Amino acid sequence: MEQNTIFHNRYELKRLLGRGQFSEVWLAEDNSTKVEVALKIYAPGTGMDDDGAQMLAREFALVVNAIHENLLRPIFFDICDRKPYLVLPYCQKGSCKSLIGKMNEDEAWRFIHDVASGLAFLHAYEPDPIIHQDIKPDNVMIGPTGHYMITDFGVSTHSRSALRKSVGMQYASAGTIAYMGPERFSKDKTPIKASDVYSLGATVFELITGDAPFGERGGLLQASGDSIPDIKGNFSNELKYAIRSCLHYNPWDRPTAEKLTRWAESRKPDGIEIQQENKKHGMPWVLPTGIAAVVVAAAIGIGALVSGGNSGDSAEDANYPQYQELVNNCQQQITTGEMDKAKQTLGIIKVMDEQYSSDVRYSNYEKLNKQIEDASKAIEQSTPAPNETDTKKK
Repeated sequence: MEQNTIFHNRYELKRLLGRGQFSEVWLAEDNSTKVEVALKIYAPGTGMDDDGAQMLAREFALVVNAIHENLLRPIFFDICDRKPYLVLPYCQKGSCKSLIGKMNEDEAWRFIHDVASGLAFLHAYEPDPIIHQDIKPDNVMIGPTGHYMITDFGVSTHSRSALRKSVGMQYASAGTIAYMGPERFSKDKTPIKASDVYSLGATVFELITGDAPFGERGGLLQASGDSIPDIKGNFSNELKYAIRSCLHYNPWDRPTAEKLTRWAESRKPDGIEIQQENKKHGMPWVLPTGIAAVVVAAAIGIGALVSGGNSGDSAEDANYPQYQELVNNCQQQITTGEMDKAKQTLGIIKVMDEQYSSDVRYSNYEKLNKQIEDASKAIEQSTPAPNETDTKKK
């Protein structure tokens, strides 16, 4: 796609607004109406096969009647040169990505209300609920009156898989990892409503603080034992509680989108105890280090991050870059002498290595374990023994 060219004999591409894993979004002018629109073009470089394109067409037909003030609904679908595309209203104020780190308390509650309201509508949609799977600042647009609208909904896991194959992406996840809950890395890949709520919580956390709660590793880091970080800034305990509730490790302990909407309307989460805010509302336990980490990690299904064999186009392969990051982190922790952290990271690496025992890409455990043992011995040997006389005096 190139600027100032005519797409499908109708739309003049004026400016690239954004580029994702599978698509490009352009500001375009409809030559028939002279109206500016947003054009979302899937597989812009390669195109899709007929089956994949028709799958997207069927999904557009399912959501075309999803009319809600907090949804940016596509108004037209077509296919040009095997490239499916959507025509959407153009939002001059752009996405909420521009608001990261700038949102105050009042606006945060309005954001929660609008996005939760849109999600509640999707989650109750007939004949089948719609799970968004990729709530993040980029996928929430700012409307002309300042209200928030969810975009990029209605694309199923099957369509994402077809798109991944079409564009030749070996590693691409159904969602953005920084906003994905711990359960998204388990063996069961079935989308659930609570995962959208987690992504909403992670998004609000980033909008008010400037950082996603667990950085680029999202719920993967939470699954390895990290607690939800404190929310810094002049924000009420009610808002902090609402966000932390969304980020709860257990999906069934998170509020529903409908309940979040009510909370935002009253700004009083049900049953909140202000004096309890300092308690952690994340994981109910801390992952131990060493061998115990492997046992607990396997029990909660972290090993399933890479289950499903070594097929190059499997959804689990999307997590290989995160595996490489774990290996790099472990090596860095060894270098800096952070042995406890290195052992904890190694526990997850071992489970992942075992899942891919036949794949040469996953074979770092033994090497890293030896490095940890050697480094630990070196630290012990370099530590001077306590002075016997000083010990007796004490």
